[in-house]
Amino acid sequence: MQFTIDPEYLEEFEYIVQLHQKCGAPRTIESVQDLLIIVMREIAEGSRCPNTYRRSVLEAIGLVADGPEHQVHREEYGAPKTIAPRAQEP
Repeated sequence: MQFTIDPEYLEEFEYIVQLHQKCGAPRTIESVQDLLIIVMREIAEGSRCPNTYRRSVLEAIGLVADGPEHQVHREEYGAPKTIAPRAQEP
């Protein structure tokens, strides 16, 4: 997957990286790519794990769906896998 970052946002992301390199931070960020990977990982975790600080970030920016399916903790990423019904024994 590829996407384009608006130049003004890219400039801000580059500044965040510069600040991290200059001042230090709890997480090591060496590039804009590192920064975006961290952000996307946090979004994915917040999506599948309600009742976490990550979910509160998604709620604050309007990324939590209104349906009950998005309120259930999932162990795996992606849509829940359906479980095939067991065959009944004779």
